[in-house]
Amino acid sequence: MALFLALNSQADEAVRSAQTALKSAGYYTGEATGELTSDTKAALRRYQIRNQLEPAGELTPETVAALNQEGAPETNPTPTVVPPPPSAVTPAVAPTPYSPPPAPPAAARPSEPSLDYSALYARTPYANAPIEVQRETLRKAQILLAQRGLYKGPANGFPSPQTEEALLRLQTTRDLPRTGALDIDTLAELHLLPVSKRPVRVPTGPQRAVRGVPLD
Repeated sequence: MALFLALNSQADEAVRSAQTALKSAGYYTGEATGELTSDTKAALRRYQIRNQLEPAGELTPETVAALNQEGAPETNPTPTVVPPPPSAVTPAVAPTPYSPPPAPPAAARPSEPSLDYSALYARTPYANAPIEVQRETLRKAQILLAQRGLYKGPANGFPSPQTEEALLRLQTTRDLPRTGALDIDTLAELHLLPVSKRPVRVPTGPQRAVRGVPLD
């Protein structure tokens, strides 16, 4: 009995540590209770997808190792500043008047954050597509998910936790693999797979029969 309680306490502490790390990384918004709740499993699944781990929604050894590495303290401590002896103190110098930095040009705009769709489209026809095509396909998926009442975020083509949750809900209701990504099955369900544009060859010449007219 004592061994069981000790193991259970260790498991609770591991879950609590994972909840704290997930909360610091922005994947979890609840309290660090040490209980493996549905919100905790959803946060683990989001973290696993983002870090290319198996999206099991459980506290796997690989996930624990990744969370521990992400929350490890810095190895370079802050050096201790030792004040110089009184004889080495330099005389005071008048401070330089402050000059504000020049204003940026009016046309300058903040650049968009770099987008990575590799995990979203892994092993699909869009995996190596131009980023404009990947973003437009995700935007169409967000619109279709919103029409089904599964998504309430903006249709901007940017990956987000809201989009991932909507994909998971769709995959659950349609009995598809729960990946939270636009995999082959999910693209087919949303009718977003690319259509082949190869021309159809129509026979011509004496080999073609027209409404029962015999061939020459």
